[in-house]
Amino acid sequence: VVWDNLPAAFDDVGVAVEATFCDLQPPGLLGEGNLSADPLFVGPDDYHLGVGSPCIDVGSDAAASLADLELNPRVDMPGVGSPGVAVDMGAYEHQP
Repeated sequence: VVWDNLPAAFDDVGVAVEATFCDLQPPGLLGEGNLSADPLFVGPDDYHLGVGSPCIDVGSDAAASLADLELNPRVDMPGVGSPGVAVDMGAYEHQP
């Protein structure tokens, strides 16, 4: 998740930027599974996903570790996100 950064965060980085299954502040980047929607973090300095975040259960299970940055397991939230996907976008897995 790359959100609330300076405008044009990916302009003039010197290389082609490619992203998949990311939430990127508009204008975002083209790529499989990418979003450009407010991730609804819990707070200004708390980057856990809040209830109703569009980043819940829409990551790539195949490309993710079994646990998040805090070693919490990846969990599928029934009825949320993509069916059968357990991984959230971002460093922290939303915990029920």
